[in-house]
Order: sequence, then structure tokens, then C-alpha cells
Amino acid sequence: MRWRVGERRMVHASHWAVLELAEVELPDGTVLQHEILTMPREGAMTAVVRDGSVLMLFRHRFLNDAWGWELPGGMVDAGEVPIEAAAREVEEETGWRPLGMRHLTSYRPSSGWSIQRFHLFAADDAEYVGEPTEQNEASLVQWRPLDEVRASLARGESPDGLTQFALAFVLAAAGGAPLAGPDGWGDGGAPAPNEQGPRS
Repeated sequence: MRWRVGERRMVHASHWAVLELAEVELPDGTVLQHEILTMPREGAMTAVVRDGSVLMLFRHRFLNDAWGWELPGGMVDAGEVPIEAAAREVEEETGWRPLGMRHLTSYRPSSGWSIQRFHLFAADDAEYVGEPTEQNEASLVQWRPLDEVRASLARGESPDGLTQFALAFVLAAAGGAPLAGPDGWGDGGAPAPNEQGPRS
């Protein structure tokens, strides 16, 4: 069932986000106002795994006043392609330069209300290049063994959803599951049901 979008009105716009209010007609004829949050820049994150350990940051998030373990990542700058942004963020935030990077997937973290595209990469190794140049990101940078990461997730010590999603890839791959081909997954969405028939 398709929701039909009518008039859209700008509420707020900044370098980080654009908020619009849209008139939406539901399949049953109900008309409502729906917020649409657009991120002008795409995001990128890298899971760097070396010798059975994952490169992670321990940091505080002021929005929910919570501490947690996260993977390095951030926004794609103008003139960058996502893999360049992902590598830059790792180096800036950790002081390690990722090696052997590959694309895992691109996805939309909250497609019910936000138009944001996020790219996930993996790296097989990294070289230390010095102290992090970004001084405001993390209280601690650490290589964490996969067993420790798994236990930490179970204890809720990685509350960031983007990190949880990425670590699910890492842990599944460690268990032998081939989750992405050489070109990764796309994010265009599945064809409409009348184009492919219902899934069994």
C-alpha cells in the first residue's frame, strides 16, 4: 500500500538537518501531517577487525547522557566519496589508518521518518599513524576482542544503533556467515509486490 504525499512545508534547515512537514494521505483515505527529517550529508562507518579484535571508541553522548562503545564514523564531506569519508573518520578519531577496506552495505537507519543514507565498510587491518587529531570524540580508543564485544553488546554497553548493526555483521562474519558479496548490498529497496509477487 502506497502513502501519497501532498504539500511539503519547510520547518527548519541547517548544515546538519532539514525538517519538513508533509501532508500525507494513507491508503484508507486518512490525511495527516507527517514530519520528514532529511540529512543533507550521508554518513559512513568502518568496522576495523584485526587479529580477532575490533577497533572501538568509548564515548559520551549528550543527547541521552549515556556512555558507550562505538565504531568510528561520521559524515561524508563535500567532494568525498563514502569510502574516503569512512577512512578519514577512522584516522581522525582513533589515530589508526584502515587498510583493505571494502563496502558491506548502504542503508537507511530509520526510513519511517528520516531520509538518511548510511554506508558501512569493513577493514581487515590498520596501521598506527599517531594520536587522534579529533580531540572531542572519545575518552578511550581500544582494540576489543570479539568475545568481549559480544558480551558487551549483551550488557547494553553499545547503545548506538549504527554500531549495533555494524557489529552484527562483524560477529556473523566471525561465525562464518557471508553477509555481503564483493560489491556489498544496495539500498534501492525491493521491487513493489506487483513487480515480483509475494515472498514465500
